[in-house]
Amino acid sequence: MRFDSFDALVYMDGHGIYVWTTYLVALIIFLMLAIYPMLQKRSLLKKIKRQNRPAKVNSRFREPT
Repeated sequence: MRFDSFDALVYMDGHGIYVWTTYLVALIIFLMLAIYPMLQKRSLLKKIKRQNRPAKVNSRFREPT
């Protein structure tokens, strides 16, 4: 498929808006599929570190020894 100019490629006989919108939506979905698991992993690792951290004891309420 050859086009005479860049404008013809973008316009695509009136179908360009549908074609390029579909490409944009697909790109956004693929990026979300790539980025979302990384964000979930980061969040999960922070949660695990927070759970494994020893609890802080407030010195005002510590029992005398």
